[in-house]
Amino acid sequence: MVFLESLGIKGIWSRESPDLVVEKWERVINTLRESIRCDLDAHDRLCRNESGEEKILVRNFTGTIIILAEDEDPISLVPFISSWVGSLFNYSLFEEGVMLRGAISIGEYYYPEKMVLGPAIDDAVEWQSRANWAGVILTPQASYGIHGHPLYPKLKESTDLVLPEYPVPMNIEGGERRMNLLTVGWPALHYGTTNLKRTPDEINDIIRKMSHIFSQHHIGMGEENKYRNTLDYVREIMN
Repeated sequence: MVFLESLGIKGIWSRESPDLVVEKWERVINTLRESIRCDLDAHDRLCRNESGEEKILVRNFTGTIIILAEDEDPISLVPFISSWVGSLFNYSLFEEGVMLRGAISIGEYYYPEKMVLGPAIDDAVEWQSRANWAGVILTPQASYGIHGHPLYPKLKESTDLVLPEYPVPMNIEGGERRMNLLTVGWPALHYGTTNLKRTPDEINDIIRKMSHIFSQHHIGMGEENKYRNTLDYVREIMN
């Protein structure tokens, strides 16, 4: 499952009307649903059960997106989910100016109406809330699931491209500490490819675009590291 929350919303009411903010968020949700719908059509066997029901569900709460995926082998869905999330991150940031932070986890969950409960959601929420940046990580449990998968030796090269390991800045015990975690390599998808390595001009271009978007946000005391860390990730992962 995936847990995503919007960042940079603080003070947005002073710059944009509430109706416009709601419209932006609805476009983000609709873009995700359309992306998933296209992949469901292209990968019918993988994304639907024997009864023809979709295995992928999207739940939208205030400022939060939860993607639920059911499969006997949940790790097999991670590449697809990572692609959706990476594409959504790009759309949300560069088209709507909304930053996202999230985590991908595996495990049991329950979804009665208007609620999502269980170990998987607890795992995702705990880890994403500590990441001091805008980006998407895999929780350690999900990372171990990938590394321990029987097909991992064959998939390692493509997995390293889509889910690069990175020393993510985490807020732990009152301070920032770096932890090596798998991440969703969304900067590559900005150029419609899984190739993370880009030219200096391309890196400078995406940094310039992001800096302009960040200049529209209210950055409170103590929040500046979150923005800097996000830019550092782009510079380091694409260099």
